[in-house]
Amino acid sequence: VVRTRPAIRATRASRAQIARIETHGSNMAHVVAVINKDAKDKLMTATEAAHQTPGETTWVKSEPEGWEGPQKILVILAHPDDPEFFCGASLARWASQGHEITYCLLTRGDKGAQNPDTDPIELGKAREVEQQCAAERIGAKRVFFLDYRDGTLIPDMASREAVTRVIRQERPDILVTCDPTQLFGENNINHPDHRYVGQIVIDAVFPAAGN
Repeated sequence: VVRTRPAIRATRASRAQIARIETHGSNMAHVVAVINKDAKDKLMTATEAAHQTPGETTWVKSEPEGWEGPQKILVILAHPDDPEFFCGASLARWASQGHEITYCLLTRGDKGAQNPDTDPIELGKAREVEQQCAAERIGAKRVFFLDYRDGTLIPDMASREAVTRVIRQERPDILVTCDPTQLFGENNINHPDHRYVGQIVIDAVFPAAGN
């Protein structure tokens, strides 16, 4: 989760902060860092809660981010279903609180079918429909795709320019993307598209979007 910088003229944010995203299992991400650092001592992560002593009282702040007023949240990830798998609960909570959420997905998920005879074009169409339905259930306002092929993302100038254009057009207060430094999950290798989309977004946020 990235709060966009005031130095980036294309954004509307008041300050820049980056919250760490921890991943568990199949790259499922949970936002555990606190944007409002003043509230940090009153919060616990999902991992801490799981190891809490039975019967111990837990106080959970309903809005740990400490955002002032409705936020415009832009989720930039690689594939359909990434938003729901990685941080679906957080996105649903934000939507229920009145924040405006938009998805930008770099591919249509045209790879990864069990059947080798699956037509990638038809698979991409089906996953697009599924993603639109899932986003509607989450409460996202809009979903759009940049039409890169699944499994081919590279953090080059073309992809950086494409994402920079999206950031300038959408002017988000908050950006959500992947951690580009995570190579491994608990029992798997992180998909290169996940790592590369994070790198593309970070490079687009700074310095590209403000130049």
